[in-house]
Amino acid sequence: MMRHIRNLISTTLIAVALVAMPGVAAAAGEQTITNAVTSVATVAGRLVEVRTSVTVRNVTKDEANNLTIVVPPTVLDQLGTQKVLAVKFTTEPTSTRETPAGIEATYKFGSVPAGAVLTFEQVYTVELAQGAEVITEEQIDARYLQPEAGIESDNAEIKARARALTLNKKTTTAKVEAIATFVIDRLSYDLASTSRNKGALAGYENGTGVCSEYASLFVAMARASGIPARLVYGWARDTGLEGALNAQVRHVWAEYYDAEKGWVAIDPTFAEAQSDVLAFDAANHIAQDWSNSTLSASFGGRGILSVVAAQTLTPVTTAQR
Repeated sequence: MMRHIRNLISTTLIAVALVAMPGVAAAAGEQTITNAVTSVATVAGRLVEVRTSVTVRNVTKDEANNLTIVVPPTVLDQLGTQKVLAVKFTTEPTSTRETPAGIEATYKFGSVPAGAVLTFEQVYTVELAQGAEVITEEQIDARYLQPEAGIESDNAEIKARARALTLNKKTTTAKVEAIATFVIDRLSYDLASTSRNKGALAGYENGTGVCSEYASLFVAMARASGIPARLVYGWARDTGLEGALNAQVRHVWAEYYDAEKGWVAIDPTFAEAQSDVLAFDAANHIAQDWSNSTLSASFGGRGILSVVAAQTLTPVTTAQR
């Protein structure tokens, strides 16, 4: 669900730093929903700052020019799980574009001298697990019921198993619980799995995978049962999120649509260790997008640039509030 947050943006200008600093760093690695929203009372949740820091280094003795960097939204604004309260850019973007996931910022620099370093940040103030709100939609995007790469809801065996699981279930909740229980029984988590990051069918057939297989198989079986569902990409840790949001806590989970409850988050991977497979800890999940969004950059000239984006999460204390 997309909420308009352009009016939340405050801009503070800080001159772009040009510092001679050698070194090489690794390069950093949307959807439309029509909706009507009905909200109910919320309760205060966990307040955090999520900071995206972008560092550009010219690692050669030649100038680079015409640098364009496109930074996707860092945090989704979602009713019921997380709410973006403010966005601050430490360096003013050249332009911004509102996407279903939030504000995409574009930065352009005419020249990056040899050995130069550019740094800038985006800071999101976010309230996590802010309370129960109901989202209802006039029309669900048809893609959330269709097969796609890695979500093989049209596979004959997946379809048959999903329909058998949900045949006598009267409610969406009962159907989803049956699917989630099957997924965690079918799969074993294995970082060395040959199915790793290959999606629903690979996980179903091999019985192993990582969060990608757990979430993709859940979504595929939900769609095969006529329940709209989608993947959610972000960061999560069952022991709590704080500090670097890096590859160790990069995560994918799912959302399904219930006509009475709206979009509901579920984490099939974490459900394996829960007594309630439908329980979702919104305070320890940060959703970024419904696709695996990454920063992109282009430049010209003879110089070679490294572009790195790093995210960190910092709790906002009572005193800071």
